[in-house]
Amino acid sequence: MKNKYFCPIFQREIDNGKCLDINFEIEKIKKPEEIILIKRILGFNESKIKCICMSCKNYPM
Repeated sequence: MKNKYFCPIFQREIDNGKCLDINFEIEKIKKPEEIILIKRILGFNESKIKCICMSCKNYPM
């Protein structure tokens, strides 16, 4: 099983757990902790994050 995935948001590989967290937050299954960090660090809004993730080959996990 692959433990890392290339993330188009961060433009690098991330752990599959972080990828799952982001996916679950997008689907409103989990409280938005990673999304808040992405907004703060990268300045993306939620619709941009969702658009980028939904175009990723690893979405949905």
